[in-house]
Amino acid sequence: MSRRLTRQDLNSRDGVREIDSPAKIHQEYAMSHMISEGELQTALSGLPGWSVIDDRLVKSFNFDSFREAVTAVMRISFEVDEINHHPDILISYSTVELRLCTHDAGDKITDKDLRLAALIEKVVGRKS
Repeated sequence: MSRRLTRQDLNSRDGVREIDSPAKIHQEYAMSHMISEGELQTALSGLPGWSVIDDRLVKSFNFDSFREAVTAVMRISFEVDEINHHPDILISYSTVELRLCTHDAGDKITDKDLRLAALIEKVVGRKS
């Protein structure tokens, strides 16, 4: 029998890089730069399970239950709100699919998306 998740579980950020301040967040993530196909392929080699579909970085994460899937999305939400760069999210029972692109760059993949994918990996990367 699985135990119930608590608010403390939801707020747990084990293994997640802490960001010092809102100023640092915006300095690090505010600007986006277009990337070449070669840069994208190199970056993908360091992001296991991520692929490009329709000009989006895409990855599905599988969890043991719906509750774990939603908890993972909540953990991601804390991080993406801090950097103000939000993925498209599809939850289907215990599977979470994330799609990343930069809207202010014409819905293309930028370095901002690569940084977000790496951040998501730190939050839930062990579940793919």
